Amino acid sequence: MIHYRAVATTDFATLDGPDQTLTTLAASPAPPPSSGAIASPTPPPSSHAVASLAAGTATVTRGIAAIKLACHGAGGQRCHGRLQLTVRERRITGRAQHRRVTTTTVSLGSAGLDLAAGGHAAVDARLDQRGDALLAAARGHRLRITVRIALDEGAPTVTATVELVRDRTRG
Repeated sequence: MIHYRAVATTDFATLDGPDQTLTTLAASPAPPPSSGAIASPTPPPSSHAVASLAAGTATVTRGIAAIKLACHGAGGQRCHGRLQLTVRERRITGRAQHRRVTTTTVSLGSAGLDLAAGGHAAVDARLDQRGDALLAAARGHRLRITVRIALDEGAPTVTATVELVRDRTRG
């Protein structure tokens, strides 16, 4: 019996696949030679669909971030769940030798998602007041955030980095 897990890493995300088990049969005598065709085993289909980021940037228009996602899976499967937008905020308090640096994770907004396997879509996530203020104060109105995609039905959670960019033509 062998336990394994596939891990895929791109510039935008690291995706941990589900823990799998492979059970082998006892050794048996070799089959007689055939007509020369080699049969390759067919891997079992994935038990659920997996969502991933389709782009590393998201445009924010009037406080709504368009997060581009893709859903991968067998026909008939769906990516259904929530995505959450967060940023790590660093604060410095005190003076001189009493200076203290604390880092906290700040929620910027969230949205539900529902995509068919094989589909691509931009999921609109409304930034909360704090998220909108952080983006407005960021240099060049660009803010690097973390997107966490949590799907229903035991699919692996995907965490990726996205750069929010304010659309200057529409606000």
